[in-house]
Amino acid sequence: MFGAHCGTCHQFKGQGISVGPPLDGEAGRPAESLLADILNPSGEITAGYRTYIAKLNGGIEHAGVLSSESATSISLIKAAGSETQILRSDLDTLSPVDLSLMPSTFDKILTPNDLSDIIWFIKNKKSDNSLVLFDDEPRFAESLNAGKGKAAIDEDDCLSGKACLTVSGFQRYSGQLPGWDFNVRKNPKSSDEFRYIRIAMKAVDAKGMMVEFADKGKFPPENKAVRTYYVGDNSTGWKSNQLSTDIPTKWKSYTIDLWKDNGDFTITGMAFTTMGGKGSYDKIELLREL
Repeated sequence: MFGAHCGTCHQFKGQGISVGPPLDGEAGRPAESLLADILNPSGEITAGYRTYIAKLNGGIEHAGVLSSESATSISLIKAAGSETQILRSDLDTLSPVDLSLMPSTFDKILTPNDLSDIIWFIKNKKSDNSLVLFDDEPRFAESLNAGKGKAAIDEDDCLSGKACLTVSGFQRYSGQLPGWDFNVRKNPKSSDEFRYIRIAMKAVDAKGMMVEFADKGKFPPENKAVRTYYVGDNSTGWKSNQLSTDIPTKWKSYTIDLWKDNGDFTITGMAFTTMGGKGSYDKIELLREL
């Protein structure tokens, strides 16, 4: 099924045709995010893979991804790798459109089981070392369903991909995020075991930023610095581990040894806290080793 429906436009592990973006780096993304891209391919178009409409002087039109261009010609590549070369002297207009070449009819072409199998195929070949928990997932902010602050997916000034998580008004959290059940261990062995986490932070105008990890649905107590980390100032009154005294006014990634600080536990959720203003988080990734 992958070869018939995906490999005609995407390369994966050396197989397929390079029309759309390669899928080798997609295995760590949550299944719901992959499903959203399959069912709504025009929702998020990867940079460099936008569809162009070329109108020729005679009225003929061609659509495809702009694969190459020179002073005298352009080339558009279509599904299955067919390529059309157009002389600039024959070209009337060339316009980008916010539509993907990928069909938006997979909900009719494939059954739910088919879609599940394809997503499993991609995720089953994921990197042995890491798992991305959040990068561009549009519904991640909605999953943080508690707290008196606000969480939103922001597409301005992000570190990785097209979106980041911005928190304001103090805190948003969930003790049980969809599909989260990751074991922190000293020597990770199975696919659901990890030791480290890497997270990027940037303060918009916050004086301090904090993250906390829920263990089987429960967040750490306020009087113990376990499973909680902060940068800048901590005005919450809660005990927490300081990653840096400096507040990151530019994007900065922090790598945390979760097992060294906390021993064995199971991550089921996260809390994001910004103190004195607004802050953004991006590229949250579990690692087995550094």
